[in-house]
Amino acid sequence: MSKLLPVSLVVAVVAAVLWAQATQPAQPGDQQSKDQMAQCCQRMKQKMEQMQQRTSQMDEELDRKIRAMNEAQGDAKVTAIAEAVSTMAQQRKEMHEQGRAMMKDMCTMMDSGQGGGMICPAMGSGTRPAAGRR
Repeated sequence: MSKLLPVSLVVAVVAAVLWAQATQPAQPGDQQSKDQMAQCCQRMKQKMEQMQQRTSQMDEELDRKIRAMNEAQGDAKVTAIAEAVSTMAQQRKEMHEQGRAMMKDMCTMMDSGQGGGMICPAMGSGTRPAAGRR
């Protein structure tokens, strides 16, 4: 369940951004912006699918390690526990990095104007100051 939290958080943020864009009134001559946004959304959707596939692979790997740990006896059990804990730590770091990369991509998209000219307050990239950093 704890592995689903970062993925769920990213999905919620992506959905909020997409919903906010969908509720903005269309501007005349704005078709190019809409096309760019659609392309960005498609890329984000593909990245989300890749993250979900990787999460499933990580779950399977951890399940194997936990099974081995539960079946091990004596010194082999200590080794199996160490392997399981190491795998969990590595996967946790990987998932956090994936979440950060996804957020950076979304903020870059918004800062570049593909997100309807929205400025990402979390990243504050470019020459425009982030919220609270004036």
